[in-house]
Amino acid sequence: AGRPALLTRVARRAFGGRALAESLAEGEEHVTRLRAALARLKVRVPQVFPAESSEHVLSMQFAEGRSLKEVLDVVNESDKDKAEKAAAWFAAVLLLVIVPLWGKMLLVMGCCHADPHPGNFKIDGIPGIEEVMPQAEAPAPRRGFVGRLVHGRGAAAAQAPVHTALAPLTLWVLDWGSCVDVEDDMRRTLCRLLVGLSQLRAALRNRAADDAYEGEDADVGGGDFGDDRGGSSEATEAVRAAIRETADCMRCLGVVAGD
Repeated sequence: AGRPALLTRVARRAFGGRALAESLAEGEEHVTRLRAALARLKVRVPQVFPAESSEHVLSMQFAEGRSLKEVLDVVNESDKDKAEKAAAWFAAVLLLVIVPLWGKMLLVMGCCHADPHPGNFKIDGIPGIEEVMPQAEAPAPRRGFVGRLVHGRGAAAAQAPVHTALAPLTLWVLDWGSCVDVEDDMRRTLCRLLVGLSQLRAALRNRAADDAYEGEDADVGGGDFGDDRGGSSEATEAVRAAIRETADCMRCLGVVAGD
């Protein structure tokens, strides 16, 4: 069997850790749960309270949930299974939510958040994430005689499992004090660069496949059939064209100078 797809591997570790990540039978179930969780996701920006803000202080709505910095801290814990589950959720949110969101801001909207470090994201509603996160111990409430009597008699009922509907998954993006405006020419150049890099990757793969095929022909027939088919030269030219396009984009962006 071939290697499972990225989403399958991420979902297994996000929901089950190492044991389920190594089990092929559970992969699709976890992919389904991951897709369902992300389908409920809402990206939110905290509301600003102008009356409580000033020139140097920005007062905003409180964001519920866990900071992605907290999730990363769990990745460094000694408990490997918890660390792998936290790392998988971080990868899922980063690859499937944050990267596309920043791509839309850069390439479509032209106004982009300029400080996307993990502490500026809070995530709320991730299935099972609280199982691996450190829990703060809340002080037990002090009750009088009647309270102890009522709560003591209802202890067994309180321990019964409660089934609730799936909570919405919310990603909060914080600290909008640093933003950049991207001009139309810059956005077009960035789009060209992404397309050029994609074409370069495809051209390199095609050339590698052609080279491997020609090597098999040479082993069987003892000759070089690359020139007869023209595949190798066409693949090489496609690579060169993609390199020229990406290099031109990088010059326009000021990343490189000259040739």
